[in-house]
Amino acid sequence: MPKIIIDLHLIHKHCNTQIVKFLLSISKVKEEANALNWMNFTALDVLEHSPKDFKRFTLQNILMDAGVERANNQNNLPPSSATMISHHESGKPTQISKQRSSQFLYLKHKGNWIQEMRGALMMVATVITTITYQPALSPPGGVWQTDIKNYTEINACRNTTCKAGTLVLAYGGYEDMFLQFLLCNSIAFSASLSVIFLLISGVPLKNNFFMVILTLAMCTTLTFLSFTYVLAFRLLIPEEIRQKHKVKVFFPSSVLVWMILLVLLFHTIRFLYWLRKMEIRLEEDNITELHKASENGCMVTLHRLIQKDPHILEKISLTPFNETPLHISALLGHVDFTRALLALKPQLAMDLDFHKRCPLHLASANGHVEIVHALLRANEDACLVYDQDGRTPLHYAAMRGNIEVVKALIFAKRDLTRVVLDGGETVLHLCVKYNQLETLKLLVEPVKDDGEFLNSKDHDGGNTILHIAVMLKQIEIVKFLLLVSKVKEGANSLNWMGFTALDVLEHSPKDFKRFTLQNILMDAGVERANNQNNLPPPSATMIGHHESGNPTQLSRQRPLKHKSNWIKELRGALMVVATVITTITYQPALSPPNGVWLTQACLNATCDARTWALGFHVNYRNLFLYFLVSNSITFTASLSVIFLLISGFPLKNKFFTVILTLAMCTTLTFLGTTYVLAFILMIPEKYRQELGELTLLPTKALAYLILFVLLIYIILFLIWLLRMIFKFILRCAKALSC
Repeated sequence: MPKIIIDLHLIHKHCNTQIVKFLLSISKVKEEANALNWMNFTALDVLEHSPKDFKRFTLQNILMDAGVERANNQNNLPPSSATMISHHESGKPTQISKQRSSQFLYLKHKGNWIQEMRGALMMVATVITTITYQPALSPPGGVWQTDIKNYTEINACRNTTCKAGTLVLAYGGYEDMFLQFLLCNSIAFSASLSVIFLLISGVPLKNNFFMVILTLAMCTTLTFLSFTYVLAFRLLIPEEIRQKHKVKVFFPSSVLVWMILLVLLFHTIRFLYWLRKMEIRLEEDNITELHKASENGCMVTLHRLIQKDPHILEKISLTPFNETPLHISALLGHVDFTRALLALKPQLAMDLDFHKRCPLHLASANGHVEIVHALLRANEDACLVYDQDGRTPLHYAAMRGNIEVVKALIFAKRDLTRVVLDGGETVLHLCVKYNQLETLKLLVEPVKDDGEFLNSKDHDGGNTILHIAVMLKQIEIVKFLLLVSKVKEGANSLNWMGFTALDVLEHSPKDFKRFTLQNILMDAGVERANNQNNLPPPSATMIGHHESGNPTQLSRQRPLKHKSNWIKELRGALMVVATVITTITYQPALSPPNGVWLTQACLNATCDARTWALGFHVNYRNLFLYFLVSNSITFTASLSVIFLLISGFPLKNKFFTVILTLAMCTTLTFLGTTYVLAFILMIPEKYRQELGELTLLPTKALAYLILFVLLIYIILFLIWLLRMIFKFILRCAKALSC
C-alpha cells in the first residue's frame, strides 16, 4: 500500500489522469489519500506546486471530488521543494539512471577511506614492520652461546653440533616448523613494508586499482602476522601442554582464521557483484551508444553494435530509457535508420514510451511522411494506439496540419476519424482548436453526411465544433462549417450552458471579428436561445478560485536523531590502539615472560631447550595455560579490529559497528586479564599475598568499568528488543483489524 500512496504523490511529475482515477477507485488508497510525504504534503499540495495547465485543473477536480484535502501548514514549504519538483520535471527521458537497486547495496563502502586513513595506515604498517623485524635481531628461543657437540643432556644437540650464535629453534627436529615461522614472518614483514612503500610513493589512492593493491597488501600482512604468532607459540610451548590443551591454546587463532575466510568471502562476493555490474554497465554503454546513433541517424554505428551484440535490440526493454531508438529516429526524421531498425525488429513499431506514445505518434506530429509509411508497413495497428491523453497519431497529425500524414493514416484505417478522446473531443475539435482549416476539410469530407458525428459535443462544456470556432473567432472555419449541410442543420444546438453559437459570440469581447461572425451566423439562420440571461459566473472566476488555494503542511517535527558515526570518525585512533595492543601481545611469542630453557635443567622432568620455563612448573601450569589463552584472545581480537578496519567494511552499517565494538571490548578485557596473569606468574610466592590486593586493585577497577558498560549495552539491547516486539504487535493488530 505505501508504494501506491507514493505513486499518488508523484502525480505532479507526470500528471497521469487515468492512473489517478484508477488509484482513487481502490478503497484502501482512497482511505489513505491524505497521507503526507516527507515534506508534509498531501497529493493535492504536491499538485499545487506543479505548472498551471489544463491537466492540473482536471486532476485538482478529481482529487477534491475524492475527498483529498490540503495539509494545514501551507507556509512551511522547504526552500528546496520547488527545486526538487523542477528537477524532476526537467529530467531528460532518455537519461539512464546511474543508481541501481541491488541486494548487495549494503555491502557498498562509500567514501575514499584509504586516502583519509593514509597516516593511520602508515603507522600500523610501521609498527607491524617493527615487530616482524624483531625476530631477525632477537629470535624466539634465543641463540646458542657456545658450541655444543653431541651433548647428551640436550636433546637438540645429541647427534649434531649446535654452533654458537645460531638459533636454538633450528635444532631438535623442529626445522620444518621453524622454516614455516621464518617464511610467514618474512611475508608479513615484506607486505607491511610494501604498504609503507605504496603510501609514500605518491600513487593515486583514489584509483580503484591501487586501492585494491593496498588493501590486499594490508590483509596479507595481518594474515601472515597471525600465522607467525601461532607458529611461534607452537615452537615455544612444551610438547605436553601443546598436545593436552591445543584446543584452548589455539582456539582464538582459529577464530581469526575463520574471520579471514569470512572477509575473503565478503570480497569475493563484492568482486563477483562488480563483474556483474561491469557486464551490465557494458550493455548499458552499448544501448546508450545506440540511442546516440539514433539521434544522429548513424547507420555505421548501428551495424557495428548489431555485429557486436546481435540481441541488443531485444535488451532495450530491460533498460531505464523512456523511449526506444525507434522513437528517437522517428521523431528526428532519420528515414534510413528507421527502416533499418524496423527490418531488424518490426515489433519496435508498437513499443510505447513513458507517455504511452508509439513511434508513429512522434512521426505523425512532426510530419515525417516516409517514416509514417514505413511504420504503417511494419504494423498498421500502430495508428490505433492511444497515448496517455487518449490521442492517436491522427490527432497529432491533425493538430499540426500535416495533411499528407493524415491522408496516409486515413488510408490505413478508414474509421480512424471517429475516435473520440477522453474529454469527448473528436479529431474535428482539435482541427478547430489548432486552426487547421485544410486538415479539417480533408477530415470532414468522408463524414459530411454524418450529422451526429459532425455535431458531437465535448465533455467540458458540451460545445460542438461550431461553438468552438465561434469562441476562437475563426472566421474561415466558421464559413466552411456553415457550408456543410449537416453542420448547418445543427447550428442552433445548445451547449451545457444553454447557449447557441450566436449566444457564445454575444459573450465575447466586442471587436471587428465579432460583428463579422455575427453577420455570418445570422445569415446562416443561427438564432439565440431563450435562456441566454441565465449565464452562470464566468469559468475564469471558478478557475481563479481553485488557483487561490495554497498548499498546507502540518507542523510536525520528527524527533531528533543522533546520527554521529563515531566509529568512522575514530577509525584512525582505533587502528592505532589495536596495532599497539597487537604489538604488545605479539611480544610473548618472541620474548616470553621468564624466558626459555637453554639447557635440559629440570630435576623430575625433561625441560626441552627452546621451550618456556613457566611451562614445566607443576604449580604454574594452569596459570601458564590461562596466560596463553588470554594473550591469544587479546592478540586475535586486536588483529581482528585492524582487519575489519582495513578490509573495507561499511562502518555505517549497524551490524559491522556492533562486531567492531565487541571485538574492541574483548581486546581490552583480555588484555587486562593477561596483565594480571603475567604478574601472578612472576611475583614470588612469599610476596604474592602481600602485593596481591594492591596489584589487583587497578585491574578490579577496570573489570568493574567493563561490567558497567556491558550492563548499559544489555539494557539498551533489551529496550530495543521491547520496541521491536511492541511494533510487531501493533502491526499484527493493525493487519487483523484490516
